[in-house]
Amino acid sequence: AAVLRRGKNASKATVAKHATVQEYRASTGFECLLGWLYLQGRNDRIQELFDALWEGYQPE
Repeated sequence: AAVLRRGKNASKATVAKHATVQEYRASTGFECLLGWLYLQGRNDRIQELFDALWEGYQPE
């Protein structure tokens, strides 16, 4: 949680063209979490997170 929070708060003030500030910061925090897990060698946890994301995915 601390890694995600730090990554989310560390993002720049700029925002992508088609994203809200909240979406941009949340995605930056998630990217930070994935990078930290990768560096820790926690590929199993990365797989769990992606499995959870795809489980709830509903294409429009």
